Amino acid sequence: MLDLAGLGTAMTQREALRERIKQHVAQHLGDPSLTVDCIAHALSCSRRQLYNAFAEEADGVTGYILRGAGSKAAARPSTAAAAISFRSPTWR
Repeated sequence: MLDLAGLGTAMTQREALRERIKQHVAQHLGDPSLTVDCIAHALSCSRRQLYNAFAEEADGVTGYILRGAGSKAAARPSTAAAAISFRSPTWR
């Protein structure tokens, strides 16, 4: 019955778009111009479709991008931390 109403198909399309968005974000995390508009353009969809694809997630598509960027930054040591780690243990 849901398929007849198009609800099952819409959910599947939304999930497929969400996966495509996640793949695109993962591939372009280092790109400072990664925005919702750029993603929409790259995936040939509207901003509204992007936001709808992430409607079930608390932070939405923007939060997903920021979490990904944050985790990438956290995985990379900062310049200051790297400098500290290379200092001699006897340095005061």
